[in-house]
Amino acid sequence: YWGKNKVLFNLFPPDGADTFFVYLEMPQESTFDATEEVIRNIEKEVKTLPKEEVSFYLSKIGTQSTQELAAPVGGDKHLAYTQVTLV
Repeated sequence: YWGKNKVLFNLFPPDGADTFFVYLEMPQESTFDATEEVIRNIEKEVKTLPKEEVSFYLSKIGTQSTQELAAPVGGDKHLAYTQVTLV
């Protein structure tokens, strides 16, 4: 009850979001190559966005942590994410 009435949630910020993430979780037994293939497909979709709207994008395999000082990439072959930053 408390959380429902006290926690603010806004799915669509009024000024718009300039960065979004696509998180990927494959089955535990997935290989690095299988995860990389899915990430490459996600990146292909990102490349279809208008170039004037995308500042940059990056992908990391082995983690879903978006913290720059996170554990070294490569630990969990079934996890990955793509970050897209808009202009």
